Amino acid sequence: MSREMSEHEDKTSARQLQHEDFERVAETIIKLCAAKELRCADVPATWASTRDIAEDCDFSIYKTRYLLLKMAKKGWVKVTPQPINNALRWYICPDIKKDD
Repeated sequence: MSREMSEHEDKTSARQLQHEDFERVAETIIKLCAAKELRCADVPATWASTRDIAEDCDFSIYKTRYLLLKMAKKGWVKVTPQPINNALRWYICPDIKKDD
């Protein structure tokens, strides 16, 4: 029984950590999108790059891209369909719901 509890606690802990990572990425992209040079939602070239977000969060680019793609699937962020200057660009959706 204690092994089952340990596995359950590990899964719960992992989910909590991933939730915290989503929160960190969401807060960063909100901040970057609000920055003066990134305000134009109609111009994807001005959106934050994966690297911009990763560096601000102190995450790897791969972890950041993984989280952002999951967020895009949930409709939390917009992503450019093709890379711009070799980078996907990201923009926060105005009606983001953090409790999804």
